[in-house]
Amino acid sequence: MRRGLFVFCVCGDAHVARVDLALRFLKRFSRADAVVVVARSTYPLSHDQILAAAVPAGLNNHQASIYLKTMLPQLVGTGAVCCYLDSDQIATSERVDDVFEFYQPPIMFAPDASTLDQFSRYAVNCSCRSGACGHLREAIRARFGIDIPDGQTHHWNGGLYLFDRASTDFAQRWHGNALLSFDDAYWRIRDQGTLLVTQWQFGLQEHPLIPKNATRIVDRFFGYGEAVRDSLRPDQFFVDRSYELRGPDSSSFLHFINDGAGHAGWPMWDRVEALLVNSDEGTALAGG
Repeated sequence: MRRGLFVFCVCGDAHVARVDLALRFLKRFSRADAVVVVARSTYPLSHDQILAAAVPAGLNNHQASIYLKTMLPQLVGTGAVCCYLDSDQIATSERVDDVFEFYQPPIMFAPDASTLDQFSRYAVNCSCRSGACGHLREAIRARFGIDIPDGQTHHWNGGLYLFDRASTDFAQRWHGNALLSFDDAYWRIRDQGTLLVTQWQFGLQEHPLIPKNATRIVDRFFGYGEAVRDSLRPDQFFVDRSYELRGPDSSSFLHFINDGAGHAGWPMWDRVEALLVNSDEGTALAGG
C-alpha cells in the first residue's frame, strides 16, 4: 500500500480547533503522517507536525485559508502523494489510507454532491434564492472567457484532493484565479468556482475522479433555508439514512459541511462519535 501524507490547512483559532477534532479521528484510523499548515492562530493544537505560514494582511481568514490551500504543492515539500483535507473531513474507517492509491497526476478531486447550476447561487452573489441557476457559468464566461455549456455536470469538490510535486502548475493557476475572484464582489468566497475554471484551463474535464466512497458530504442544513438555520436544534438537523458507516460501500471520510461536526444530539454525529468511542474501548481491551 502506498503511504502518503495527510495535510490540513487552516487560518484562525476557530478553524484550528476543528482540526483538533478531525485529528482525533484521523489518528485512530490512519497510519499515515499528517501535517497542519497554520496561520493566524494561538490555539494550542495537540499535534507535533505543524507548519506555520504567513498570509497577506488584507485577506480575511476564509480568504487566507484558500490562499494557502491553493499553494500546498509549493508549501509542502515532499515527494510523497499528499491528501489535503478540509478541517471538517472526519475519518470513519481503516480504509482512509487507501485514498493515496487513487492518485493520477497532475491532481485529483472527488465530485461534488451538487451540480454546477445547483451550486451556482452559493458561488456568486446573484439574486436567486432557491433552485438552480446559470449565474456562475455566466460569471466564469465574463471573467475568464470560458464557456461551460452543461450546468448539470458535477463539478469538483475542494474538500479533499490528492497532489504531489507534479501538481504545482495546476495549483499556481488555481491560486491566481482565486486571488482574482477575491477582488470581484460578485464572487463569493469559495474555492470551487475557480477550481472549475482551472480544470477547464488545463483541459481536465475528463480527468479521473477520486471514488465517491472516499468522501461523502453530510449537510446538517440540507433542505432548510438560510432564514431558519440559526434556530435549529441538533435533533432537528437533517438525517441522511441513505448510507451506512460500516460495510463495503461505506465512506472513508464524512465531510461535515456547514460546521456540522461535533453536534451531540444529532444522530449523524452521534453515530460517528460512537465509532471513536468503540474503537478506543476495543484498543484498551486488546491491551493497546
